[in-house]
Amino acid sequence: MVSQWGWRYCLSKKLAEKTPLITKLLQTSNFAQVGYRGSLQGIEFITSTDCMDSESSKSAFDQIMEAMKAVNMIGLYGMPGVGKTTLAQEVGKHAGEQKLFDKVVMFTMSQNPNINNIQDKIADVFGLKFQASSPEGRAEELFKSMQRVNKILVIVDDLWGEFELKSIGIPFGDDHKGCKILLTTRHQQVCTKMNCQKEIQLGILSEDEAWVLFRDKAGLKDDCSTLNDVAKEVAASM
Repeated sequence: MVSQWGWRYCLSKKLAEKTPLITKLLQTSNFAQVGYRGSLQGIEFITSTDCMDSESSKSAFDQIMEAMKAVNMIGLYGMPGVGKTTLAQEVGKHAGEQKLFDKVVMFTMSQNPNINNIQDKIADVFGLKFQASSPEGRAEELFKSMQRVNKILVIVDDLWGEFELKSIGIPFGDDHKGCKILLTTRHQQVCTKMNCQKEIQLGILSEDEAWVLFRDKAGLKDDCSTLNDVAKEVAASM
């Protein structure tokens, strides 16, 4: 019990020490807002203007585009928050603009996927109206519909474990050699279990890249050295 209260005391003390710095930064900076409401993940590929082109993301993007020429299953893995979803959206957008595929579809699996919703999203892209009501019947209809399209890119975002894509209705491998899969996950072992032919890691921002992103978000100017020093101290300690 003593150690628990001691730990809480230390946290409270650190917070009290940082509060004046944070208050000063908020008062003198140009934060349009300090939080963003999450958007629903759908099929549209919207480029984020807030996304920073880090060396890691550039490298991963190039590796993905190169791998698509040779393999059918690509796994992108990395820690939460490093930008896997945004990068996958960029890949989908680029593939669509360059007409590399006849159809590009992206959906989120998450930890507890809603199969019916995922099937509905894919069906919308392929112009399919389901006749069946069961997940199995819908999967069969979707399977046949996708087989009629020559080149398809399927982006499976936020995959938490091994999953049989055919159970959704996605033809792959010998069933459809023109269908390529890009999946994103937090864990490299998921890529391995899914038999990804290419596994690509998306690393975190470097210290310099993280500072530039923080500075741009805060609206700080390069000539405000005193405030920048305060901001760097806050960013480094949070």
